[in-house]
Amino acid sequence: MQSNNHMMDWLHRRGITPEVISLFNVTIHDHPMMGECIKIPFTNTHAKYRRDPNDVSLPKYLFDTGGKVSLYGLDQLQGRGTVVITEGELDTLVLWSQNIPAVSSTAGAMSFQEEWAEVLAPYKVYVCFDNDDTGAKGMVKVLKLIPNASVILVPEIPDVKDVSDYVAKGFDFRDLMQSALHDLSVESVTADMSKRKGMM
Repeated sequence: MQSNNHMMDWLHRRGITPEVISLFNVTIHDHPMMGECIKIPFTNTHAKYRRDPNDVSLPKYLFDTGGKVSLYGLDQLQGRGTVVITEGELDTLVLWSQNIPAVSSTAGAMSFQEEWAEVLAPYKVYVCFDNDDTGAKGMVKVLKLIPNASVILVPEIPDVKDVSDYVAKGFDFRDLMQSALHDLSVESVTADMSKRKGMM
């Protein structure tokens, strides 16, 4: 599993376990444009690539050409009663590492597809996106499609923007789930973005 690689060590520090790395077939890959990077497959033929965390160059992520937007983590959901929709694949992997079922769109906060609402209809759905304006807008989009979803807000703590930041700082996401906001209207979230600050 290349566990001695500094990028694998970085994933472990983010809260992603070796078991989940293996389950989701995350590997270190030599990309023709990025060089050595983290490969996150989302189908048998297509993947997303995360630049070496030590490299601050942009873009941070690249995709295989021809890949279709998909719901990452969906194939692991069978038999689960609850799911957290996150903003990105790393957040999803962090939650699976805590035995919390999670999914994310492979194309970011604003790319949740209408047909996925029906796919997730059998589950108790939580939504937890980044604590910025894009994350808030993404949660509004999801709520329009899944009005009964509960919203988990990542607190505005220094150096904490998303689920993986929160866990990497030593916080327990299950505690954050206890502060989830239920029965929110789209209007209330749109009118008061401060709700995304959450509660510790």
